[in-house]
Amino acid sequence: MNSQTFIIAQTLLLVLVVSWAKAGLTEWGPTFIMITVFVGLIGAPLLRRREKDGHADLSWKGFVPLLLFFMVGILGSLNPSFKKLENTFAYGEKKELEILAKREFALGGNPHFINRVMREMYLFRKQVEQQNQDLALARFHLAYRYVINEPKSALKRTFERYLEDIRVKSAEWFPSAATPETSQRKLYLLTFVFLQGILVYRYLRERKLLRLLLTVLGINCVLIAIAGIWQKLAFNPNDIDPEIWGVWEAPEPRYFFASFTYKNHWCAYAVLGMGILAGLITNWLRGHSKDFFRGSPVPIALLGMVILVASAPLSGSVLGTILTLFVAIPFAGFFFRQLVSKSWGRARRRIGCLIAVSLPIIASWIVLASSPETKRETLQKISNRWAAIKAGQLPWRYYHSKDSWTMFMDKPVWGWGLGSTAPLYPLYASSEIIKQSEKQLEYAHHDERFFGLEHSHNDWFQYLAETGVIGVALLVVGPVMALRGKRLSKSVTLWALFACGSLLLYSFVDFPSRTPACSILFSVVMGAALKYGRRGVNKKTR
Repeated sequence: MNSQTFIIAQTLLLVLVVSWAKAGLTEWGPTFIMITVFVGLIGAPLLRRREKDGHADLSWKGFVPLLLFFMVGILGSLNPSFKKLENTFAYGEKKELEILAKREFALGGNPHFINRVMREMYLFRKQVEQQNQDLALARFHLAYRYVINEPKSALKRTFERYLEDIRVKSAEWFPSAATPETSQRKLYLLTFVFLQGILVYRYLRERKLLRLLLTVLGINCVLIAIAGIWQKLAFNPNDIDPEIWGVWEAPEPRYFFASFTYKNHWCAYAVLGMGILAGLITNWLRGHSKDFFRGSPVPIALLGMVILVASAPLSGSVLGTILTLFVAIPFAGFFFRQLVSKSWGRARRRIGCLIAVSLPIIASWIVLASSPETKRETLQKISNRWAAIKAGQLPWRYYHSKDSWTMFMDKPVWGWGLGSTAPLYPLYASSEIIKQSEKQLEYAHHDERFFGLEHSHNDWFQYLAETGVIGVALLVVGPVMALRGKRLSKSVTLWALFACGSLLLYSFVDFPSRTPACSILFSVVMGAALKYGRRGVNKKTR
């Protein structure tokens, strides 16, 4: 086995297993990802060294930004922002706080407010005893937020003392982490995901093999879509079996699709598959301009595109449907311009634009009509959001982004550390979020009455809040450097990068990178696309 065959096999094993196994969100998912990538890191250089008489062809230039990002993350995890909570006044002064609460109640304090604060402090201590630093901090910060929002409360001075005691005074110029264990866990996973893209870029040399890899990845996307559509149409809410393949439970049965716990993230994954298929179709048509269908893979690839586009509205994701149309419409315009003779002149362009815009939208509506329940839910969701906007209520995504930005501005250089959103978000949550959450969660089970946020609905702002300007810059600089000298006119490169760019834009309103299947496929497709467009890649094949 040579190094190229090894990387293809290793990449396919990684992507296929992760994509079908709850999109990488299983308990063993992160471990499997890191082990598989580590095998690639060891195996590929050794095989290349054997092929090149002792030269492993391992350029450190592409690894430097990611290595620096990893080192900054490790340094941050050695500099925690908070004490061990079992050694704090907030945990130890249980009786003293109860006396203060009773005194406030006796003096006419708001009983609902006092009950909320004491309940959060009870849950705070419970999480401390269970050694869950993230949830414990989140509960304490929520209690603190309740107290601060009640300016006349006598508890205010006590909670300010608690907050000052919990925080560790560390140098602002040095990276830190809210909870070191969580930060390291997320750092390892993110680093290995990016490393996989670098491996693909570094060790695949022939365009023929790059197309083979992308073809299998595209087929895998279509197969997941087919399974998800069948599962969606056959779904019975009264079935007691786990929702995802009968093996894994979905946190919210209304939101899952196929192996993905969140339908929006399935749509992000599908768009990457669409970019792959669009590039392969365009590449074929440029070399076989007269062979649209005879002996051509184009019809099957087009069917795959249709299935991926159809899966978005059927999943019930409004944002996901918009995202797929954002990619489908330009491709439809290109494809139908290829079908219409150039002798049509300007009418050729107009017809292409008309078909490009109308066909995907009509197809999406037909798909929705085939599932009345999904159609009703989607239209109701759009109607509710429009009514809320007219009433002056902005979407939660806006407030999540705003809160993440506020969090970022408090530590703009290094950020709070990966994984810090969950324990710190209650400190930054907009008052609108608190009010709406209290109303919506009023009748929930007591232990569920918590609006903590692990993922902001804005990947970019969350990464800024958690890793700062320096962290985001180090993550971005590698792909940007790799773009230099690339032939973006290459069909495979152009459409794959367009899909990746669409996903990056989509990340301003969602968090697809937090689903491992999405981040891994993005990394692999980006690496393959950049390598395919590189000048000097093996010219034996187009």
